[in-house]
Amino acid sequence: MNTAPMTMHALILLTTSMTWVAAPAQSVPDSTAIPMVADVFVLGGSGMQQAQAMGLAQWQSMLHSSKLLKNDLSDHAQEQVSRQRSSIEVFSAQVSFRLRGPAHMNRSGTYLRAGFAHEAHSGARLSLARQVSMPYDTLTSAQTGSITLVDSVYSSRYDISHSHRQLMVDVSVIFLKEFAGRWALYGGAGATVGAAYGSIGRIEHKEDRFISPAAVAGGQWKGTGERTEEISTKDELVFGFYVPLGVSYRLGTHRAFWRAMNLCYELRPSVAQGGAPYAYTGLHTAVKHMFGLRVDLAR
Repeated sequence: MNTAPMTMHALILLTTSMTWVAAPAQSVPDSTAIPMVADVFVLGGSGMQQAQAMGLAQWQSMLHSSKLLKNDLSDHAQEQVSRQRSSIEVFSAQVSFRLRGPAHMNRSGTYLRAGFAHEAHSGARLSLARQVSMPYDTLTSAQTGSITLVDSVYSSRYDISHSHRQLMVDVSVIFLKEFAGRWALYGGAGATVGAAYGSIGRIEHKEDRFISPAAVAGGQWKGTGERTEEISTKDELVFGFYVPLGVSYRLGTHRAFWRAMNLCYELRPSVAQGGAPYAYTGLHTAVKHMFGLRVDLAR
């Protein structure tokens, strides 16, 4: 009796069965591996931006449809024409991916962060003022005989400002060092690219006529005139570079939820080009302070 075929069939059946049984065991994921998305950063804060201020001629060119700026303003003194600062409100959301480092629970390594950033800028500003005093009356005290000169005063003030918002793609490479316990530090380099929107120039003109000194003249005050214009300006592309310098503190070490949560502070020195109106040229340097959460998905 030839048993070779039966032996061959049994061997094939046994091998197939072992492979089928072993397959589920091989597909069990490594619980210590870092997932594809390692962290989620959600940060918000504010900053100050310094850039070259604009003179009146640049404002008139940018807001050429303004009726208020078509007035003869040569007799108004300019204020805030040197370098100035403007405020920024910033929000950023990014996810990080491991680039280099051991693929286990030790989080130290190199990561790529990608997401978006939104900024609100209360940008450039210029103020113009004029005040003219003219003799109005002469008052003589009935008790002392002293003489007080009373003037009629006219004042005119223009406040010109610009604001805009920016929506940008936000990408950075960070080098993260996690210490035993709760603390981690990181630093690296980042870039943003996007566009401005909602760009608006605002002109406020206020005129006052009053008697000075008011206490002597009985507080006489004539009607105050105020006019305001808002003019949309061209939205520009914007790109920039920044250096992220951050520290995070893990809120817990036992429960999974609190192990994942890290309070985070990030300092972003940055430089950008564009975004502001076309008449507002040059590089814009800024320092931004951001606070929020780093959600550690590997924990």
